[in-house]
Amino acid sequence: MAPGARDKMVSIISVFLFRLGQMILLVGYLCFMIGITTNVWVVRPAIDYTETKVDPSKVDVVKHFGIFTACKQAPTNREEIGECASATSLIHFVDNSAIEFVQALMVFAAILYFSGFILDVIQLMPIKQFRNFLAENRLVEVVSGIATVIGLTAMVIFAGEIKNKAELVPGQEDETVGWSFTIAIVGLSFCIIGLLMVTMFRHLPVPVDDHSQLSKGGSWLRIKNSNHMSDVRTS
Repeated sequence: MAPGARDKMVSIISVFLFRLGQMILLVGYLCFMIGITTNVWVVRPAIDYTETKVDPSKVDVVKHFGIFTACKQAPTNREEIGECASATSLIHFVDNSAIEFVQALMVFAAILYFSGFILDVIQLMPIKQFRNFLAENRLVEVVSGIATVIGLTAMVIFAGEIKNKAELVPGQEDETVGWSFTIAIVGLSFCIIGLLMVTMFRHLPVPVDDHSQLSKGGSWLRIKNSNHMSDVRTS
């Protein structure tokens, strides 16, 4: 294969993998947001009030809950969802500060993810200084990486300090993980994969031979030489 054709093919592969990484990262953002804004992180089996001798007017029988809200089992029909309220008001035997800390971490992670998305959009704008500054400082990757670590930390705290310590009424011992938790985990997994691909294949500003200019080029797949440099700006 001719050097020019090989270089062109490698460049196309690099761009394709970078765009694919961006798409995976975006899907991860969306899945994470869906996960934290829904309340089916933990699902508990419905109980028979008569058989368990539980009075729903005196005991909060939680059917499922998430980061911010929880829903009770209906007092008349065990298969229906009853009143929904804030997690701090319905989840007992758990220190409210633990719930509020997890909520704060999730909100902070969501803000960072949104900021990373905005920064990536800014890099699409036809302003060389913005593109080069954001790319060479890896701001999108740094912001999104911090968000992912915070999100994973919050999920670990949720599992250990909230799910495992929350009050259970008789008959609810066999609680299961809900779809909201699963989709949040999928979202964070996609974010990790997307971050790795974006980090590896984003073209970075690299100096040309005289070191007086920066040009867009280079990735872990290949480094452009000065004859192929483009998108030059004065440093």
